[in-house]
This record gives sequence, structure tokens and C-alpha cells, in this order.
Amino acid sequence: MSIIPAELTTVTAMADKVVRVDDPDPWLLHVEFQAQHDESLPRRIYAYNAALTAKHDVPVASVAVLISPAANARNLTGELRLAPPLGRAWAFPYTVVRLWQLPTEPFLTGAPQLLPLALLTDVDAGEVMRTAERVHDRLLALNDPALTDTLMTTLTLLLPARYDDMTAQQIIDGLGIRGLEQNPGIKAWIDRGRVEGREEAVRAMILRQGTARFGKPTKRVAAKLAAVTDPVALEDLGVRLLTVPSWKELFASPTAAV
Repeated sequence: MSIIPAELTTVTAMADKVVRVDDPDPWLLHVEFQAQHDESLPRRIYAYNAALTAKHDVPVASVAVLISPAANARNLTGELRLAPPLGRAWAFPYTVVRLWQLPTEPFLTGAPQLLPLALLTDVDAGEVMRTAERVHDRLLALNDPALTDTLMTTLTLLLPARYDDMTAQQIIDGLGIRGLEQNPGIKAWIDRGRVEGREEAVRAMILRQGTARFGKPTKRVAAKLAAVTDPVALEDLGVRLLTVPSWKELFASPTAAV
């Protein structure tokens, strides 16, 4: 089994992963990882499959791996029906893997390369941190620092596909992952998560204390509060909450205009 280098073909470069399986009758495994909703995915898979078949002259099996429920779509049935104006209608088959529906244990005990996907499987909410610890412990036991670093980075990049920023950051902090902040993309995501975490904490405090003083906020008030994204403006609202007599007066401040 070998991974086909991307430079062999522009088609391979467009596809996520293409692996040559050297069975007595060789074939290619074409894998497309998808994190977001895309109705065009079946046709893209079909186009890649046909181009790879023509290029390498061996059978190609295509698999769509959906790493997040957000990537799910009604037309991802495992079959693309084609009805050309001339000739018979036919169907192109492909395999759909929905990670969040798969059991976790095979990913924890299988090949090390599967470990970063374990937290994207059917993990019970109460077992997330325990599962992350098992992934971490097994990665450290590999005695291969380069592979461990690569898989740990992959795990970190995949977390936002399944978890909100605060939960993902809790997992990272709980595992004691270090050094990833040097990657600009990861650093930006971590920084954003920290800022958004502080914003959500202040927003929750305003709602809790405001409800105690003024009663439950209306949908309009809740929408106004949700629209305030500037951390300084949120903190100003928290201070004003101590002196104003109503939700309406709270949002009368120029600094809280929305």
C-alpha cells in the first residue's frame, strides 16, 4: 500500500487522499474528508473517480468521510444517479462514512493514524475528556516523537469540526498540549476561543444578574445582548447593570448601541 504523490497528477492534488493498494489486482482508494455541507460532493467524487481511473488504469473505490454532522446532506446516499440524454441511466456507487455514528473503541485501539479521529466518533458527552486522555496516552506510548507531534496537531485541528471553541480549548488544556501556539492558524483559533470564552462568561453573568433584578429578558433584549461582541462594551454593560432600573435603560448607553 502506498500514497500516490500529489505531483503525479492534478487530479490527485485536488482529491483529499489517494492510496494505491497493491493487491494481486491493484486498485486505488480515494478518500474525501468533508467538514461542511456541500450538495456538490457526490458529483465531485464522481469526477475525481473517473479522472483517477483514466489516469492510473486501475479500479478506484471512493469514500466520503464526513467528520461533522454539519457535513451531512440528504443527497449523500452512497449512489449518484446519472441519466444522460442518450444511453441508459446508471448509478455511480461510493461509500459514505459518518464518523459521529461510529463506535469509538476501534479508533482507540486500531492503527495510530486513527487516533485523531476518535473524538469525532460516537463519544458520549460525559466521556469526552476520558477519551481524549486515552488518545493522548497512546500517542505518547508510540515512542515516535515526530509521529506523535503530527497526530497531536491533527487532533487539534480536527476538534473545531465537532466541538465548540470553549470545549475544544478545554480538551487541549486538559491534555497539556504545548507548542502548537507557534502555528499561526492554530494560534488564531486558540486566541479566538479564549476571547469568545470571556465574552460568553460576561454575557451569561449579565443575563443571570439582569434576570434577578428586572425579570426574564424579552427576545428583543436577548438579541441585543447577543449582538454585542466587543469585550469592552460587554464589560460596560456589566457595570451599568448595577445602576440602571430596567433592561431598556441598560441598552440606552451609547457604548451599548447595537
